[in-house]
Amino acid sequence: DKLLRSDDKTIEAVRQVRFENGEINVTLKFLQTTTLVSAENYAGIKEFYKKLIDMLNEPIAITMKN
Repeated sequence: DKLLRSDDKTIEAVRQVRFENGEINVTLKFLQTTTLVSAENYAGIKEFYKKLIDMLNEPIAITMKN
């Protein structure tokens, strides 16, 4: 599981990966409590979304036990 939160805590994303019954289940929970971003906060929001895209593009590795 991985949690990503903006510095001002107005945006949060949680990624959960589970392997059950031969299936990979990926759940993404996204919460954004603000819709208006001031110019001085734009750089921080931009960086958050960059990290979010990087997190979503991370490969998933599953190790099978014998």
